Amino acid sequence: MRMKKIISIVSITSLIASVVLAESYSVKSPDGKLQANVNIDKNITFSLLVDKKPVVENVVIGMNTDKGSMGENAKVNKVSSSSSNDIIKTTFGISSEIVDKYNQIEIDFKTFKLLFRAYDEAVAYRFVSNFGSGKMKVFSETLTLPVDDKSQIITQFARDDMTSYEELFKRAKISDVSKEHSVIMPTLITKKNSPTVAIVESDVQGYPMIRFVKGQGNTLVPYIIKYPKTLKAPSGFGKHFMVAYGTFEDYIAYTEATRSFPWRAFVVARRDADLAVNTIVYKLAEPSRIFDTSWISTGLCVWEWWNDWSLEGVDFKTGVNEQTYRYYIDFASKNNVPFILFDAGWLVGQDVGGMKAGVHERMIEGEPFLDVKKLIDYAHSKNVKVVLWCLGQSLNLYPEKSIKRMKDWGADGFKVDFFNRDDQTAMELYYKIARIAAEHKLLVDFHGCAKPAGLERTYPNVVNFEAVYGLEQNKWRKKDLAVSPSHNVDLVLARMLQGPMDYTPGAMRNLSKVCYVPHYTQPSSMGTRAHQVALYVLFYSPLQMLCDSPSEYNKYPKTLSFLTSIPTTWDESKPIEAKLGKYVILARRKGEIWYIAGITDNQRNVKIDLSKIIPEGSYTAEIYSDSVNSNRTPQSFNLNVKSVSSSEVIDVAMKNGGGFVIRLTPKKIPIVTDFVRAIFE
Repeated sequence: MRMKKIISIVSITSLIASVVLAESYSVKSPDGKLQANVNIDKNITFSLLVDKKPVVENVVIGMNTDKGSMGENAKVNKVSSSSSNDIIKTTFGISSEIVDKYNQIEIDFKTFKLLFRAYDEAVAYRFVSNFGSGKMKVFSETLTLPVDDKSQIITQFARDDMTSYEELFKRAKISDVSKEHSVIMPTLITKKNSPTVAIVESDVQGYPMIRFVKGQGNTLVPYIIKYPKTLKAPSGFGKHFMVAYGTFEDYIAYTEATRSFPWRAFVVARRDADLAVNTIVYKLAEPSRIFDTSWISTGLCVWEWWNDWSLEGVDFKTGVNEQTYRYYIDFASKNNVPFILFDAGWLVGQDVGGMKAGVHERMIEGEPFLDVKKLIDYAHSKNVKVVLWCLGQSLNLYPEKSIKRMKDWGADGFKVDFFNRDDQTAMELYYKIARIAAEHKLLVDFHGCAKPAGLERTYPNVVNFEAVYGLEQNKWRKKDLAVSPSHNVDLVLARMLQGPMDYTPGAMRNLSKVCYVPHYTQPSSMGTRAHQVALYVLFYSPLQMLCDSPSEYNKYPKTLSFLTSIPTTWDESKPIEAKLGKYVILARRKGEIWYIAGITDNQRNVKIDLSKIIPEGSYTAEIYSDSVNSNRTPQSFNLNVKSVSSSEVIDVAMKNGGGFVIRLTPKKIPIVTDFVRAIFE
């Protein structure tokens, strides 16, 4: 009996000690509507409340290193709080100014800190290690996210450890995730009568990106590529110009023992439209390391690869040759398009499929198939800047030499392709390339790469990323896997949460889903012509491609004139209305001119109340929209011009896979119409 009493007393004492040891802290957003509750016990967990209701509960977080755990049985040393209410002036973006307003708590555990920030639109956290000087190994990261079986996950699924983040967005339940290789961020979780939560990451420096797989029960847990011990040539495609994973270390990162780790953010959207203008990834990223950004420029770019160097009505053989590139340059110059891209072919005379061993050395030896310097000089004489395509492995093997070579030829930037990796060494390479390019005052467009995560803020000479299932897919994808209007809606609301996107719009061959077929040399888009034009407003892409042939654009001078007047960066963006996978309508402003654009999956009539969007006054409205025949003939469109006041409501009818753009110019600014242009031409 006495022994039983002693055991009971010990048990009760242990329970009390356990309760005492557990500590809770919270931080609220400036508007008080979002709250993160952090609980410190055997593990660190947090819950996210919206309007006092939990939307994410008991998320376990932590890191395991050879210097010790950051999360298990952690003892709080001290806690401090702070607030910020600043304005970030962007080099360029979807807004020229971003409000950076948040409340923060910093929980200090002596050997590491945990930062939680609460914004009005998101909650984010990051670990900061403090293990002294030297290096450490990170073996794993914990982010165990419960997802109930009533929730829908909207995400992309990687098919392998090697990935270029070029996948369709899919809808899934938590039980479906085990059938897939891994889940790519951004990952959206939707539930009836609850706001949408999107998981994103930012400031991923010297550390691998995070994906998810299904954990025990109904949870998502991290899937992170381990540190590569060896890399090898892939079998099959890319064996002469790419690398693949060989063997791995037993850790995911080998890094500084004292450092800040990436931000993990949970975006909250009460309306789907709010996702389209969320800037949390940009706000959390490291500010620009480039002091003088005056040399960095953006704009539209003529491009030859998607349309397979195809021209009509010329007296020379088209292809990778001087005459073809001069024609493209002349087209860019005549239409005030500031850039042209020389894609794969200029270096060895063939596309990537025909590249042989030694292609990387061909770059640094300065013996390209085309006389690139001569063509760049010609382009510059026409006031057109040149972006050169190159291989990621060339810059991995010879970073300084390759980039200097392109600068010596006179290039204004480069598009670097075929990384297909998101491990620590790949992330370090992206930053290294951006840094060296900045030192040479060159722009960078990453392709075949990991998703953006704020690198474009730290190095604003990085003007774009692919990491998107873009229009190139329609060169080879059959109908069910082609880029659809519904997919384009998802890109605006989901993919662009992470940053800019080189989707490459602008197809002039526009087909309905019934008529669509893939074609490598004469590709097309699914949806209407107005849908393609609207993408130039909706898709944020500082270096934005005109994917089709000059010959195709010349057939449609009104469309060409309208397209070439759309900016690629913005001073302000406003969400209007949207539903994931269905439709999206946004308004963007450049200077005093407003652009309102929308796209849809199926036929839809919408009303645009100008009083909720633009300042008071009188405007000239140029409306590019679907025509009455666009369901039958998707290339058919209307372009109407009329006077409107800021109090009016404009009715727009979008056809199947349709879209529209309304350009609103204050009456005090003169409009140069197509008719006036025609007189002077």
